[in-house]
Amino acid sequence: MLEFFKVIFNKVLKAKVFYKILVIMLLLLYIFLIFITTKTVNVIATYPGYISPVGSIVSIDSNQEKGTYYTTSVLQNRNISLIEYWLHQNNFNVDLKEFDPILDLTTAEEYIAGVYYKKNSVSKALIAAYKTANENNIDIDINFEFKGIRVTSVDKNFDNRLKVGDLIIELNGVELVNFEQTRTIIGEINDGDLTSEDNISLKVVRDEIELAVLSPAQLLESNFYGIGIYGEAYYEVIDSTPTYSLVDDFSSTGPSGGLMQTLYIYDALTEFDLTSGLIIAGTGTIEINYDPILDEYQFVTGQIGGVKQKILTAQKNKVDVFFIPSSNYLEAFEVYERIAEPTFELVSIVNLYDAIAWLEGRSNE
Repeated sequence: MLEFFKVIFNKVLKAKVFYKILVIMLLLLYIFLIFITTKTVNVIATYPGYISPVGSIVSIDSNQEKGTYYTTSVLQNRNISLIEYWLHQNNFNVDLKEFDPILDLTTAEEYIAGVYYKKNSVSKALIAAYKTANENNIDIDINFEFKGIRVTSVDKNFDNRLKVGDLIIELNGVELVNFEQTRTIIGEINDGDLTSEDNISLKVVRDEIELAVLSPAQLLESNFYGIGIYGEAYYEVIDSTPTYSLVDDFSSTGPSGGLMQTLYIYDALTEFDLTSGLIIAGTGTIEINYDPILDEYQFVTGQIGGVKQKILTAQKNKVDVFFIPSSNYLEAFEVYERIAEPTFELVSIVNLYDAIAWLEGRSNE
């Protein structure tokens, strides 16, 4: 190989000036192309993704007819090349966001949080679907437990001693028994009595080991010192009737498939196929709110990210209906309006009952 380059170099030296200039220009162009295709920029790019059938991750052991529901995912690249960055500047389909090492998770942290999000999303979907189906059929039942608060993000401005994936089971010596009680305890901690010299005691489960953690009080947006927990209520299903089985498929992660997972499970538990042959897709978390006064659960759809790319993904896959949380509807509708000939109806919902009512109304037409 070395001899080959020596021969080429000698030929260039003996060549006419024009050819020498041409070779130099081509060499510089080659170096430039190598640079812009290998040089990465500190930017997160979000692209349209794909739809996945919920039945590929959860199966309900019932003889009821099951409709087909699809979750919607986006694709992300955290290390795009310089040329990709230039090309995507005016690409409507792609969103670019500068990576913030303080606020954004690392790739490893993002994956860990995403896996926990998805596991809990399926648990909450099972709880919401079984509880809702039980209202019309008492033979359908589910038992579950609140396990604590799963840490899904950490603010690197503070040394709070927590890690992504930690399960907080105790705060200041008080065992966490439900989400409502946990919110009350956090509110009492953050009521303004703490100083920068104080610590908050926590008990967490990390890698299946219980640990005592002293978390220094943080200065919150309220200008009071307290504890800032970035996490979600974590639930574990004990048993159910009918039973179900799960597939640990983490090709996609995150909580935004919760609504569609819930609808699929509910449909599989009830007598009729609510889809009526339509391709049903959507996005949105499913959140469990308990009203102690009414002694009932409410299942609300939560806000999600990547709205633009999910709407474009729905169009690419020619779905018939796309459910979107009401909190994301305006953003979604702006994208929907820019689609020349949308194949699907965009439906805004506040909670699980809205989606079920819409499907029942459509199936009765």
